[in-house]
Amino acid sequence: MKSQNNVYLNEINGNYSTPVIVKTRLYDWHNNYKAEFKKKRLEYIDADGPRLTSLVQFPPGSAFKKCTHDRGEELLVLTGDFSNNGKKYGPGTYVRNPPNKKFTSATKDGCTLLFKTGQFQKLDNKRVVVHAAEHEDLWKSTLEPGVSRAELHQFLDETVSLYKIRPQCWVTFRLHTHSIEILVCDGTITVDGIRYTTGTWFRYPPNSRIKITSITLVCLYVKKGKMHIK
Repeated sequence: MKSQNNVYLNEINGNYSTPVIVKTRLYDWHNNYKAEFKKKRLEYIDADGPRLTSLVQFPPGSAFKKCTHDRGEELLVLTGDFSNNGKKYGPGTYVRNPPNKKFTSATKDGCTLLFKTGQFQKLDNKRVVVHAAEHEDLWKSTLEPGVSRAELHQFLDETVSLYKIRPQCWVTFRLHTHSIEILVCDGTITVDGIRYTTGTWFRYPPNSRIKITSITLVCLYVKKGKMHIK
């Protein structure tokens, strides 16, 4: 349900017209309703079906029978090992399971994921698996010194990438019609003179300009597109 200002009520970070910054390390993990895993919700929007972004933590030995998300699921392995349909993936692996497809999941040693559901565009029905950490040929230098980018997915106006930034370098994102979502997968950065560490999640609306400066070697997850819900 929306308010008069297009803010989604009783939800998490439902206002897509203002910047959002979540320092996830300051928040506790919460069990899901069956205590099968722990989560930190970053956004939850219930508009014509839920749109969810979370950090999810599975304990060692977790295993789940075949399940399906009718609006698809997207995940990035941040730490540990994660198996999907029997194939084992390590940190830096990006997976997109399209809507209404059944998959089994498991982890031997435990893992932490960036997990998203309800965010597939219509006609975007391709399964994607990218092992960015294992394939140096995926990484391309950008116009900004010390910055490289690996494209994980592209469909219409949506792009998903990982960025590596060497210490004391920077990357600038200039947005016009698109929004942007950024997760600090590893490292320490500054934005507008404020320091942020691993696990910080950002979301900026259209017409924003963001300059990110690295203090350490940094890896960022970056998603750009028309994320707001009309």
